[in-house]
Amino acid sequence: MDFPPGIAVLARLQHAVLGDSLFAIRAASGVAGAIVVVLAALIARELGGGRFAQCFAAFAIVANPLFLRAADLFQPVVFDQLCWTLGLYCLVRLARADAIANTAGGSAEQEARSVGAQWWIVIGVVCGIGLLWKFTELTLVWGIVAALLLTSRGEWLATKWPWVALLLTCAIGSPSIVGQVRLHYPLIGQFHELSRSQLAHSSPMTWVDDMIVLGPTILLAIAGALALVLGRAFAPFRIVGLTCIIAFATIFALHGKHYYAAPVYPTLFAAGAVWLERVSDGRFGWSIRATGTAAILFYMIIALPLSIPILAPDSLVRYAAKVGLSAAERTNSGTRLSLPQDFADMLGWPEQVAAVAAVYRALPAEQQAQVVIVGGNYGEAGAIDFYGPRYHLPPAICTQGSYYLFGPGTRPGVVTISLGPDSAALSGMFDSVRRVGRVVNPLGVAEEQDVPIWLAESPHRSWQDEWPSLAGRC
Repeated sequence: MDFPPGIAVLARLQHAVLGDSLFAIRAASGVAGAIVVVLAALIARELGGGRFAQCFAAFAIVANPLFLRAADLFQPVVFDQLCWTLGLYCLVRLARADAIANTAGGSAEQEARSVGAQWWIVIGVVCGIGLLWKFTELTLVWGIVAALLLTSRGEWLATKWPWVALLLTCAIGSPSIVGQVRLHYPLIGQFHELSRSQLAHSSPMTWVDDMIVLGPTILLAIAGALALVLGRAFAPFRIVGLTCIIAFATIFALHGKHYYAAPVYPTLFAAGAVWLERVSDGRFGWSIRATGTAAILFYMIIALPLSIPILAPDSLVRYAAKVGLSAAERTNSGTRLSLPQDFADMLGWPEQVAAVAAVYRALPAEQQAQVVIVGGNYGEAGAIDFYGPRYHLPPAICTQGSYYLFGPGTRPGVVTISLGPDSAALSGMFDSVRRVGRVVNPLGVAEEQDVPIWLAESPHRSWQDEWPSLAGRC
């Protein structure tokens, strides 16, 4: 409920078409990530880049842990990257059409103006779709508006097309907005929670640390930003560079996480690749291009195991320690893990459910029919719901986030198996609470490294009666 609906709708469609295999779950993310690679090359082409610039821009995406890992996870992140990159591609096309119109005359000028109007419509559609994935899409909209006001392109605001684009964005993205209103703005609660827990650890130094993890591609992005804003040859596209910088600076100023601003990088990589192509267009230019390619290739090889899970967990722990890429192992809360957090969060779920199933099977048959299984967070509850059917477990209940909206089910919970919360959360609800197991996962994220399993009996009230008082508790 604290996210836009795009990821949930796609999850349902993906499940209906492909099922629940690992390939199926990651298919859409992989396709989205591949399209980002193609768009980077297309942006380089629209900026005037040749074959080298186009290939180099695409290569910078493929070599980058920030994009490879996002494309390996079924989350809103990669689809946010796709929508931003597509929106910026449209802005490049719009700027190019306007530049042609300013230098042409007669019918050619009118045709270019008409093309520009069409790209405004596409921008509105893309930003509206982006708003169905993440609310950070509004930062891109703000970046475009601010860049218009800071450049001579502000005259576009005197036409109807930017306003048509804004109307389309609001109309297409309206399910996200309406959902927040109907659910009493859970995004605000989530933002406050993030501010206390995760965003409090976001500082200029953590951003520098995260940007260093990008290796030599960050130099390409800086070169691209400078070229777009200051380069005479890139003057028609200055609005694109300003949009990227303003969006990046806004996320930084709001203490957002570094990867929130990652969607500006494909465009900046493309501009940097075009700049590199031009400065190396000489007698010994091949050496500059070869050096840049070799640097990124070397980094790609070193960072690949930290980008996608191609090594077994124990091997990856040793590898990460050996290469010293510790910033890749910092969690959202600022702590360090033996593995990158995304990888650590992939481990231990089947083992947790198997342990719960063992407790469930040890109960008498008459009690099994009444058992309620509680997940301490949505990951634990989700694991029970995903792996539980193979053990004939009932669906899990959970009070965290959207799980609360699913309700307490129909079982009264005369016996409750609880995975995760400490006994204090249960002792006020049951006469008898005892620990009957634990699941140890030293390579998991902090809250999943030592998870207790509690058996609670003799409830004071049924779960159905207790549920209204549990909103927001976990």
